Amino acid sequence: MFVFGVGTIDKGAAVSLLSQFPDEEEVLLPPLSWIEVTGDPYLEQTEKGDVMMIPARVNCNLKSRTIEEIISRRRQELLSMRDSLFQVRLNNNKTHSLSRFN
Repeated sequence: MFVFGVGTIDKGAAVSLLSQFPDEEEVLLPPLSWIEVTGDPYLEQTEKGDVMMIPARVNCNLKSRTIEEIISRRRQELLSMRDSLFQVRLNNNKTHSLSRFN
């Protein structure tokens, strides 16, 4: 089981009220985040037996682009390529037309 230490930026959204297991605290991690182990695992005794506890924290990547940003940028690149290719085609057609008269 992971034992998380979280800050204000890295904390997830509490979803315990929607959980199938109401006695557990559950959260959704922020997009573009990852888990970093921060200490050595240890055993904790519970009434149901020993549980391996792993100290960790959530790191949220605030610099990565979202999928919407990536799609938007790709769309702009493709539209720019389309315009350039169209211009090349127009120039080739003009050159080809002129060469017939020479």
